[in-house]
Parts: sequence; structure tokens; C-alpha cells
Amino acid sequence: MSNGSDEICYLVATVFLGTGTTAVVSDPPYQIDATVSLISGADLVRVPLVNGRHDVAAMAQAAQSAQVVWLPSPHNPTGTASTTEEVAGLLAAVPETCLVVLDEAYRDYVDPEQRIDTTSLLSQFPHLVVQRTMSKSWALAGVRLGYAVGAPDVVGALRDEGLLQ
Repeated sequence: MSNGSDEICYLVATVFLGTGTTAVVSDPPYQIDATVSLISGADLVRVPLVNGRHDVAAMAQAAQSAQVVWLPSPHNPTGTASTTEEVAGLLAAVPETCLVVLDEAYRDYVDPEQRIDTTSLLSQFPHLVVQRTMSKSWALAGVRLGYAVGAPDVVGALRDEGLLQ
């Protein structure tokens, strides 16, 4: 649990990024992802959207020497959602040393049958972190409640930073 999902973005950047590292975002990005990456001192690689959608193959190629890939789905600001197959392809194509952060802040706005099967992906890919917020569809913006799930060592590293409960 955290103070909204933005705090999780800051924690990921603090723990996994810094000077001499690389983060990959879509272009246009979800702005917090780009901001925390740049604040951490990381180089930012922007991968243009294609027809409003993530170019997963290009993101995977750009991530070959990256430490973090930020993947909001549905994408903010276009609203397009990635599929389970696209995310699985990205996870399989990037090195296991590259953390893929799947931001599902707007997950509840996707038709249930089209939502990403994060349970399956988390069990297959230890370099996946899924973050969500209660601020959007749960109407708890004033409460600022977010959470992340991932492999125990990744979540442990975030918790050790001192802010994740």
C-alpha cells in the first residue's frame, strides 16, 4: 500500500533508476513515469505510439539495455488498452534485469473480458510489477491509496525504501 500509485512510481525510480540507467516510456507518456525517471537521473527513451497504441515490439527493442519500462494500460491519455498477449510478448522480449511496470490505474474502465490477466503474468515473469490505485474508479482520490504487486524481492526492495507498507 502506498500514498497513491504516484508514490509507487517514485519508489520504483528511486530503487531501480539513477544516473547511467535507462527508462522506456511511450510517446506521449503517462507524465508521472517520465517525470520520476528524469528526476532519478535516468536517460529516457520515448517510443512513439502507433495509431494511439503502445508499439510493444519497439518498446522491447528499446528496453534491451534499460532498467525500467513503464507501461500504462489503459494508456493515459489515449485510453487504448494493451492485451495480455502484448504484455506477455513484451515481458518475454526484454531482459529479466529490466523491470516492467504495468500501471493499471484505469483498469476498471476496460471491459472485463479484455482486461490483462495479471495473475498469470505475475506467476510467469518475476520482472513484472503491477500497480493500481483506488483513486480512480473507487472514487477515493482524497484518500490517496495505491498498491503494487510483484515478485517478493522486487516488492521487498520497494518496502525497504521505507515508504511502502
